[in-house]
Order: sequence, then C-alpha cells, then structure tokens
Amino acid sequence: MKHCLLLTCLLFAVGAIAQTPQRTDIVTLLNQLPKLPATTQEALALGTGLSDPYLNYADQMHALMEKIQTPNPITIRVQKQAVATDAKFKADGVDKMADAEKIAYAKKHNLGGPGSNNRIDFAQKMQDPAFRKQFDAMTPQQKMALMQQQGVMAAPATVPQTSNPMQADMMAIMQDPAMREKWKAMSPAEKQAFIEQQKKANGYDAAKRPNQPKTDTGSGFGDMLDSPASATPAPSSAPVGLAIAKSRALQESLTESAKAVKAMADRQQQQYDQAMATMQNAITELGKKESAEGLAEAKRLGKPGDSWVLTNAAEEHRIRMNAIQQQQRADNAMLTAATIEWTKRQAALKKLVADYQSAMTTIQYGESLFSDDSQFQNAATLSGQQATVFGALQDVANAFNKIASQAAKTQDLLGDESKMTPTPRQLLPASGG
Repeated sequence: MKHCLLLTCLLFAVGAIAQTPQRTDIVTLLNQLPKLPATTQEALALGTGLSDPYLNYADQMHALMEKIQTPNPITIRVQKQAVATDAKFKADGVDKMADAEKIAYAKKHNLGGPGSNNRIDFAQKMQDPAFRKQFDAMTPQQKMALMQQQGVMAAPATVPQTSNPMQADMMAIMQDPAMREKWKAMSPAEKQAFIEQQKKANGYDAAKRPNQPKTDTGSGFGDMLDSPASATPAPSSAPVGLAIAKSRALQESLTESAKAVKAMADRQQQQYDQAMATMQNAITELGKKESAEGLAEAKRLGKPGDSWVLTNAAEEHRIRMNAIQQQQRADNAMLTAATIEWTKRQAALKKLVADYQSAMTTIQYGESLFSDDSQFQNAATLSGQQATVFGALQDVANAFNKIASQAAKTQDLLGDESKMTPTPRQLLPASGG
C-alpha cells in the first residue's frame, strides 16, 4: 500500500494548482484604506451598519484575492501534461497493476522527473524497519550525506553557500525532511527561539565572528530556511528568493497588524457589553426600590393590594444617560487609540512594502518564472503570500468598520436618550398586580 501511495504522490504532483501574483501597488492600497472617524458623531454620519467606505475597500481586497486564483502559464502547461499523462496511464492499464508493477512502471517512465528513481528506491528502503531505525538515529548532517550519496537530494555544490558558520549549520539541519516539516509548522516566535537555542548550543557569538559582507536577503536565518529554494533542489535565482523573503516579511507584519486592530475592536465590543449590563443591573435595582417605595406609599394612602410602584423616570433616565455617556467617552478613546496604533504600524509597513515592491518588480511580479516549470512552487508561494496580504488588509477594513459601527451605535443611543423627557413620579399598580 505504501508503494501505491508513493506512486500516487508522483502522479498527483503535476495536478497541483499554482496561482498568479497580481501587479498591484500595495503602497496605494495602504493609503486607500478608509481612516477611522475621529469621534462618535463622525461615526454616526457613516451609519450603524457596514459602512460603505469600509465595505467597498473589503470588497476590493476580496476581488484581488479572487484574481490571484487565476492559473498562471506554468499551471496551464502542467495541467495539460497531467491530462496527457492520465490518458497514458489509462491506456497502459496502470490502475490494474499490482503495487510492485506500478513502482516498476514509475521508474521505467521516470514519472517524477530527474532523480525520481533514486527517490523511489530510497522510499522503498525506508519501509525496512531496520534501515529506518538506523536513519532516524543519524544526525542531520549524516542524513544529508546519506541522501546525497543515494542521489535523493542535490550534491553539496547546489546547496546555498554562506561564510556564516551558523547559517551553514542551520541549512544543513534543514536538509532533514522531518525538520523542514517541523520548521514550517513553527510560528515566527518559535523559529526565532529555535535559532537562539542553536546559537547557545553551538557557542556562536556574533560579536566574535569576522565581519561578514552584508546582503539584503531578508531578516536573517529564517528567511533562507523558509525559502523553497533552500528546502528543495529546484532552481531558484537570488531575485526569486529575495522576493519570497520580502513577501513573507510583509505578510507576517501585516497579519500581526490586522490582529492588533481586530483585538481593539473586540475589546471595544466587550466594553460596550459590560457597560450595558451594568446599566441594566442599575435599572433592575431601581425597579426593586420603586416597588418597595410604591408599596409603602400605597399603605400610607390606604390603597388596597400589595403590588404598587412609585415610578422614578428621572432616575432611570439619569442612569441611562450616565452609562451611555461613559460608553461614548470609551468609544472616542478607542477611535483615537486605534488610529494611533494603525498610524504607527502603517509607517513600519510602508518600508516593508517598498522592499516588497522592489523585489517583486525585479521578477516582474512572478512573470519571469512562468517559462520554467521548476519554478511552479515559487510562483505558488508568492501568490499565497500576496493573497494573505490582501486578506489582512480586508481584516483591517472589517475591524475598522466594527469600531466605527459600535461608536455610531453609542452615539445613536445617546441621541435617542437625550430626547427623552422624564415623566413626574407616579404611584401605579405594578404590572400584573
């Protein structure tokens, strides 16, 4: 069965979908994001539902994400090849073959491309428990050496070269497929913690290293390790690796910024819910007091029954006004805080955007990759990262809308309550009494 799964992987490798990066000026997109209103009064002018400025912007981001789904030229070629391959499989009766025959067929026709037969042989060896146990016990460097010897991965000359000993060791560690998968699953903070742990474990001290020539390839070890170029033997030029690194840096920063603004919107909602709950509790307590005072007044006046209320509309109005005005102050403070937070983050983002735009322009927004099928994964990576950028901007717009809408709702309540004219105190039968 595992042999069959291996063949399936080879067959479906050509069926994956790669998206198309869009030629879009993200500096313009950042500047076009509608600003938050300065006050609850301004927020009310936008409306209490999904306000058009934010809704229109969110729709614009969604449309860009939809465009990314357009298959690029590599995808179209690969899909055509997949159709032809599938027809050949059917003609050759592959689906009726035994597992061993399928493996022999895959090797005969070199289905996985250059080096695929070596990978098939190695995968078969890994099914042997004794061999697997021996392999698992090896160091990352020993695993890399064995896999190079077996022809499973590129020779050392094709591994990115560096004069930085820490980077050299990290790249060697990442030749272990299991470690690469673990690395992909780590958060940025976990990756940095792992790197720091390796520094301490191996006694690396940046202050004691000889001066290294500065290269603008990203933020450090993580950029090189995350790049598909360092994880696979597929060709990848320096400009492509740089674009992926800059794209990832922008994606991660913008995603964090979107989370920060969304957290502020959530906090504002919690403040409102708490304020309304406190107000309602105060009104409930007032009702109890009105009942007690009403019963005492009814007895004083000799009225029959034990269900009377001495209304106090003025006090209820005061409670409501105080609660809403307090929430108005909180909403105004949130509008200011969210504006300051986004302005600060936007300034940092613009530098990342400029780096990203420059790197993407160098590779013609991925179009320079489209003539080389080996760049399939790099095109997909760039597209996926760009989609995340558009999605994060959409999240910021939605969070802005939530903050503005909540502020408008508070102002609307305040306006309605301000128009109320409390009636004088009255002794009335309690409802249902």
